[in-house]
Amino acid sequence: MPAAENMQGLDMTVSQLDSFSTPSIAAVILHQEAERLLQVYARQRDYELKLGAKTESIVSARSAPNLRSPDELLRKHGPKATISEMEDLHAEIHSLEVDLDRKLMVLCFESRCWDGFLDRYLEFVRADPENSFVVTWAPNALNCARLCSRTEQVRDALENVVKFHGQAKTAARLAGTLAEWHLGDAPIASANF
Repeated sequence: MPAAENMQGLDMTVSQLDSFSTPSIAAVILHQEAERLLQVYARQRDYELKLGAKTESIVSARSAPNLRSPDELLRKHGPKATISEMEDLHAEIHSLEVDLDRKLMVLCFESRCWDGFLDRYLEFVRADPENSFVVTWAPNALNCARLCSRTEQVRDALENVVKFHGQAKTAARLAGTLAEWHLGDAPIASANF
């Protein structure tokens, strides 16, 4: 079967979106960046062992490809800076993961995939317990937990937020939601995007 073509004869089956539109491409790019940073660190470590001295951080590893030689990179960029950049990359990936989990949670709720919704909600509670999103979705999670025989698991997770994050406004609102739910007054709300 021939590929769909537009007036200029171009293949219309090829995505017109950016490279991050395909999750596998984005994952490869992130993996390559992590590997590159790890290699920079290993070279720096080996260079320091060879010299018997520590290099100082002057440039970032992300700008390392612009340097003229590997030796220049090793002299100007210390391992601590590479570790810092790897931590930054980790934080960016974690943020993307939390955002994706939140969106998947909403889709599971809308599709009535209660166990999937609860799995994502509980992960979100664990990852960011002080986020107002935890309170917004608590009544839905508690009611879905009843349907899935997971009431104790969800209630315990929410009570832990109240207990261990008691100083946050979220904890006080969550305590109110739990009290209201215990009285049977928490209806299932519509999805909140």
